[in-house]
Amino acid sequence: MKVQRRIENLSLFVLIGLVALRPLVGESYDPAGNTLTEALGVVSDPQPLTTLVFDLLVLGSTCGWLVARAMGSPRTYRRTGLEWGTALVAIAAVASCFFAGNKRLAINATIDWLCLPILAIALVQLLREPWQRRVLLAAVLASACVEAAQCVEQFFSFNETWAHYQSIKTDFWTRQGVELDSSKVELFEQRMRAREATGFLPHSNVAGSYLVLCFFAGLGLIATQWSNLKQRGNNIIAFLCTLGTVFMLVGVVLTKSLGAVLSGLAGLALWTVARRFSRWIDVHRTRAWMIAWLCVVAGAGAVIGHGLYHGSLPGWSLTFRWQYWQASSNLIADHWTTGVGR
Repeated sequence: MKVQRRIENLSLFVLIGLVALRPLVGESYDPAGNTLTEALGVVSDPQPLTTLVFDLLVLGSTCGWLVARAMGSPRTYRRTGLEWGTALVAIAAVASCFFAGNKRLAINATIDWLCLPILAIALVQLLREPWQRRVLLAAVLASACVEAAQCVEQFFSFNETWAHYQSIKTDFWTRQGVELDSSKVELFEQRMRAREATGFLPHSNVAGSYLVLCFFAGLGLIATQWSNLKQRGNNIIAFLCTLGTVFMLVGVVLTKSLGAVLSGLAGLALWTVARRFSRWIDVHRTRAWMIAWLCVVAGAGAVIGHGLYHGSLPGWSLTFRWQYWQASSNLIADHWTTGVGR
C-alpha cells in the first residue's frame, strides 16, 4: 500500500511540475524559429525535442498511475468526459500521420496534442486529497506570477527592443529572404508597435488567456483564504495571494488581449448562469446540455453567416482570422478524406 501511494505521489508531483513549467518554456516546430525571438537576439533555439521530453514525462507519469493502480486495491475511476473524445482523436491522428507528407513532424505534433487530455485525465485520478489540490493550485499561481513578471519586464523594454530591431532590420529580413516592402514586414512591425506583452508564450492572446484563467483560480483562493482568516489567522498568506492575483491582472492588461478579456467575461457569465440555475440543471441535465450546444451552434452560425454575407468579421483581427479560415476550408475541400496533413 505504501509503495502504491509513493508511486502515485511521484507521478502527481511530476505532472504538477509540468503544469507549472510548461507555460514558461516556449518552443516551435518551425526550424526557422520565432521571428521575434530572432529579432531580440536570443541565443537559444527551441526545438521539438523539448516538447517530446514534456510529452514523455506525461506518458511516464500516466503509466506510473496505471502501475500503482494494478499493484494495490484499485481506486474508483473518475470519469472526466474526455475518454471517448480522446479515443476518437487518437484514431483520426493515426490516419492523419499515415497520409502526412512530413511524418516525423506529424507524429511529434500528434503525440503532443494527445498528451493534453491524457494529462487532464491522469490529474483527475491522482488528485484525491485536499492537500494535493492545494499544491497544484499553488504551482499554477506561481507559474502565472512568473508569466506576469515577464510581461511587465517586456513592457518596460519595448523601446530598447524596437531600437535593436531597427539596427538589424535590413540584415534580419535579408537572412529570411523577405523584401522590406513585404506585407510580412508590415504585419510584424504592427505587432511590435502595438506593445503587446507576450510573456513566455508566442502571442499576446495566448498569454492573456492563460493569465485570465489563472486569475479566476486566484480569486477562488483569495475568497478561501480571507473567509478562513478568523479560524487560521494566517493573514500573510492571504495578503500574498491577493498581491499575486492582482499582479496577474496587471499582466492581462499589459497583453492588451481583447480576446482574453472577452473569454474571461464569457466564462464569468457562464459560471453565473450555472450557479443561478444549478438546481434546474441537476434535474434536467440532458435538456441543459442540448440548450448549451444549441447556443454554441447558433453562435458559430452567426459568425459564419456574418463572414459569408460581408466577406469579413468585425475588426481587423477577426477579419484576418476569417481569411485564413477561408483558406483552410479550401484546403480541406481539396483533401476532405485525408485532411490537410497530406
